[in-house]
Amino acid sequence: MTVANGSELAIKQGEKVRELRGHISREDFVAGIGNIITAQSLYRIETGLRRASDKVLAKIGEKYGKPLSWFYDDDVTSESFKLQLHNEMARLKIMHALQTDPELIGFWESMVGREDLKLMFKQVKDLSPESIRRLIRVIKAIEDEESGGSEV
Repeated sequence: MTVANGSELAIKQGEKVRELRGHISREDFVAGIGNIITAQSLYRIETGLRRASDKVLAKIGEKYGKPLSWFYDDDVTSESFKLQLHNEMARLKIMHALQTDPELIGFWESMVGREDLKLMFKQVKDLSPESIRRLIRVIKAIEDEESGGSEV
């Protein structure tokens, strides 16, 4: 199966969601998680055409007694999957650390795609949430200073 975004992680998450849905219709499954997505979106998730958001996975996990990490755990040994999983776990750790600070979340989301910062964001596994917040604040201060200085 060719996946539009090429994400092995999306395929694995889709398989896990499909496993939980079992023989329940997509419409009933969606209703059971509060209609936070459509049946069409559920189809796209189950087939690996798109990744489910953490919000959707958390809601499904809450309904079926699975932690969010269950959707990311797998015994697949492919290196590309391990890299995707590592990157996703780092992203989740950062989002968890920043969850109480909307300004930092917005800043981080605007910076996460930058090539010069990607490696640093992947290296958070040993940092505490407070250390992650401090690191993002320092980067934000530097960015604010640089953007303020270039407008003069």
